Amino acid sequence: MKIIAIIIIVLIGVYLYRRNKAISTPEATVNDDSSQFNEKSEGLSTPKFEELVQDSKTESQAVFDTQTFMLFDKANDRLKKHVDNIEQAEILEDEYRAMIAAIAECYKQKKDMEYVKFGVSLSSAFLCLCERISKDGSLIDLKGVSFMQLATLLNDKGDFDEAIAMCQQAMDYGLTDGTVSGFSGRKSRIEKAKMRDEK
Repeated sequence: MKIIAIIIIVLIGVYLYRRNKAISTPEATVNDDSSQFNEKSEGLSTPKFEELVQDSKTESQAVFDTQTFMLFDKANDRLKKHVDNIEQAEILEDEYRAMIAAIAECYKQKKDMEYVKFGVSLSSAFLCLCERISKDGSLIDLKGVSFMQLATLLNDKGDFDEAIAMCQQAMDYGLTDGTVSGFSGRKSRIEKAKMRDEK
């Protein structure tokens, strides 16, 4: 009788643990509606950075079963693999590792505007992931290089305000981009590029 009671308690504990894990592990989604992605690829503006930051803060209020990122037709095999790894990741570390690899691949291919646009489309999910890592007390170290790469992609796309805010977010996390002037200098350069563009 005691053994049966112990088994029942263990089963209840496993159920509650899984239920709690599902509730406390929100996952970012990118709409899998191809028409919406096509609109972005035709040059319409992406969501404002403030909205992306807000999304990352409110994401914990919603739970999604899967993440889906709509890749463009000519995406290379490396980017496809990284995106698959993001979507299939079961632990935070694997998801983060795959996310920064996908961003890095878009950065490497930044001469192609489709890679730039796709990299920019990862911003919201990336910020949400960083927010989860920072709140989770995780031992994962956030990498400044990913913030630098996203800031560059945003700048290249002409989303100057979002690029500036990305630098500020990196500064808030206490990260460096590996340069002497750091994200502060990068932010200043983007602000100057924005002023030139507005003239």
